[in-house]
Amino acid sequence: MRQFGFILIFLVLISCNNEIGKEQEIIKGMENAVENNSSDIFIRPLIANYLNYCSDFSEDKMCPVYLYRSAVLYYRVNNYNEASANLETILREYPETEILEDTYLTLAMLNVKKLRNNNRAEALYNEYLIKYPEGKGRLAAEYFFRPDKEKLQDFIDNILREINALPRGQEASNGKLNALMFAYANFVKANPDAPLSASYCLQGAKLAMHLNLHLIAIQFLDKIYRDYKDFSEYPQSLLMLALEYDTNIKLYLRKGKYVSSPLNEHITAQTLQGIDVVAYGGKLYKEILDRYPNHEVAPSAKNGLLNLGKKTNKVVEEFVFIQDSLKRAKNTN
Repeated sequence: MRQFGFILIFLVLISCNNEIGKEQEIIKGMENAVENNSSDIFIRPLIANYLNYCSDFSEDKMCPVYLYRSAVLYYRVNNYNEASANLETILREYPETEILEDTYLTLAMLNVKKLRNNNRAEALYNEYLIKYPEGKGRLAAEYFFRPDKEKLQDFIDNILREINALPRGQEASNGKLNALMFAYANFVKANPDAPLSASYCLQGAKLAMHLNLHLIAIQFLDKIYRDYKDFSEYPQSLLMLALEYDTNIKLYLRKGKYVSSPLNEHITAQTLQGIDVVAYGGKLYKEILDRYPNHEVAPSAKNGLLNLGKKTNKVVEEFVFIQDSLKRAKNTN
């Protein structure tokens, strides 16, 4: 009778192994389909097979692997909550799996970049550094705990390094310049008293003007005007601010499509629409002449005051005329 029991167990194990083998073959075929197809039509069926496998054969060593792969696929289709749930299951139910280290790192990254859950990321990185003090993700884990000021500075330095590494004659894309501009804004907002903040405001304003984002340009320059009066390029910054008010911001706001930055405590589209921006530009020209009568910016300020609003009014009138013409043409069709 005992021998019969052993035989029965043996047959059950063979049957189970055969079933596992069949399921793994099916999954392998579906994985090939996902890999060889540029669309995502095979992803959800594959995820379903992964999860069914883990439900049916929860003790099998491939379960944590399939859970991890399903998390990667969920990430690919932007379902970050499900991706996180599968990774959390691995940590909770398969603490001895060979992919535990990758699970910690992927889940921490997911919480930082997509779920915006820094508390969970902090706990994960702490656990990771204890379990894997010399692990492959040690630098990433340690970087997480660096002060935000240093991270922002690194981000700025990396973008500048990429721009400087471009071949001679090749200009950085607007997307890259836009990223740098907002990096400057975030740095200044987080570190208003840092030695580089005034300079970053000026560089950010120049980028904003280059990108025709004149509200952001004024936000940067106004920050200098209010908070960095000892900045070595304060007169030049004041002239740039006056010019923005005098020649650019009125038309920019009229277009109705404007972009703001984190530096908007004092300057928003609403506040600017409520004032006479050209007159305010004139006020700034006068301030330059009063404070810096012998500075190199004084002639430009004097010329701006003499021609105050002339260019702006002409451009706005042309813009309004064109818009009205387009409306009339549309209504007649």
